[in-house]
Amino acid sequence: SQLHLSVNRTKKIPVGISIFSEVTDVKLDRNKLKGLAKEFTKLQKIRNLDVGNNIFKTFPEEIKEFQELEVLRFSVNQVEEIPSGVFPCLPKLKNLRIGSNKLKSLPEDLV
Repeated sequence: SQLHLSVNRTKKIPVGISIFSEVTDVKLDRNKLKGLAKEFTKLQKIRNLDVGNNIFKTFPEEIKEFQELEVLRFSVNQVEEIPSGVFPCLPKLKNLRIGSNKLKSLPEDLV
């Protein structure tokens, strides 16, 4: 199932989003997001997550919670660093898009 909230100028993950617990494809791209809400981590079946074209300044630690994640689009944000320890928690990740950020290096557990 899909949840598309793209291009809405959304600044926060909507309250009550956890009711979509069966969703596998989430598009939150082209908004004004700076972070992910704790409640968002209840969507444990996400396989495809697009949070590109937002205004994240830090990489959201919550992404580690999505162990079913296969595709992560995180391009065109303002992140300078991705902390180590994120990608070992994502064993099914096949496609990662992190271009057009302000990254100075990649975490050692990614390369």
